[in-house]
Amino acid sequence: MRVLSSTLSAWKQHLTLRKDDAGGAPRRIDASAFRQIMREVAAPVAIIAAGEPGQRNGLTATAICSVSDNPPTVLTCVNQNAIAHGCIIDHGCFSINFLSSDQEAIAVGFSGANKIYGEDRFALGDWTEGSTGAPLLRDTICSLECKLIDHTAVATHTIFVGELISARTKSNCSALLYQHGAYKQLAPAMPRPALADCQS
Repeated sequence: MRVLSSTLSAWKQHLTLRKDDAGGAPRRIDASAFRQIMREVAAPVAIIAAGEPGQRNGLTATAICSVSDNPPTVLTCVNQNAIAHGCIIDHGCFSINFLSSDQEAIAVGFSGANKIYGEDRFALGDWTEGSTGAPLLRDTICSLECKLIDHTAVATHTIFVGELISARTKSNCSALLYQHGAYKQLAPAMPRPALADCQS
């Protein structure tokens, strides 16, 4: 069942009907301007992975969000030209592995920046298999094993919707973030002042 179809159709119609202030043609932000805008937004970095050992594929991603907690459902957006794109569809399951701040080298490797592809990327990090066979990375902030329940193409990407099968978390980890074209991490939290210090 395509749970996204009606929502996306309405969304596309809304975009088509938007007019500029003069009542002319629909407005559209230039692609390069849009990328620059989104570079301002700090986002958690994750590895999306799918496939069986020897045929695994994965990529670095930031376009991920929760959808619902009943049942627990998440989505991620993957470029249709990515090798992992077809792998996710073919296997019907995938993982989302949110990286800790000390796993930047894995993010770089799965981004394609160092020209490593396919199964060779999985030499980076410590990988295991979930109950569905989806690859799961150890020592992450959290790793989500998902069953693919829906997917739909929007422009250059496909939105993959997954129902959670299992999840692993690790406490007291600092998340790896991406902002302004660079990997970053959160600064240590400032200690909270004592109550007496807040009183006048």
